[in-house]
Amino acid sequence: VDEESGNLYELNEEASVVLSLISGEWLSPDGIVDILSEEWEFEDIEQTVKDIEKFLESLCSEGVVLRRDPEEKGKE
Repeated sequence: VDEESGNLYELNEEASVVLSLISGEWLSPDGIVDILSEEWEFEDIEQTVKDIEKFLESLCSEGVVLRRDPEEKGKE
């Protein structure tokens, strides 16, 4: 549930896994795929990266997550 808007978001298993990976740390879509590849098999890695990018963009546009500046990586 988005506390500000009151919207309820229902995520599929894959989306939930991606969100759990990015919770609290900086990861690029490629980094997320690298971690997922340890337990999941993908037919098309490049398409998977694009799908994760789209998913993260949609979360940003909805205000669910904030985009971090890659320059800030490691400064936390």
